[in-house]
Amino acid sequence: MVTNFVSGTDRQLQILQLVERQQRISVANICATFEVSEATARRDLEALAAEGKIQRVHGGAIALMKAPPEQPILQRQDEQAQEKIRIGLAAAASSRMEKQSSSAREPPCSKWLAIYAAGTT
Repeated sequence: MVTNFVSGTDRQLQILQLVERQQRISVANICATFEVSEATARRDLEALAAEGKIQRVHGGAIALMKAPPEQPILQRQDEQAQEKIRIGLAAAASSRMEKQSSSAREPPCSKWLAIYAAGTT
């Protein structure tokens, strides 16, 4: 048992910590750990789920699956440099071919599209 009385906010924080550590928690476990009713345990889980901190499942909750953080762009820009150059050259050649194959009645941009976005490729 964690404690006899814990405020709702503190209890939810402790529940979140338990979920992150164990990857899941049941309503029954919350009831036993915090000496609260099933309704209170469910409300705590619903509040945490509404905040996007856990995923509610039948009988309890599970931790959210999080993608590992990406390295900063300055660290990634030199990775696989030769492959990135080949991709860029292929894209440029492809757009030149599309531009040349356009009919005289249509503007060249009607058959090809270039998208520029943040990234390292």
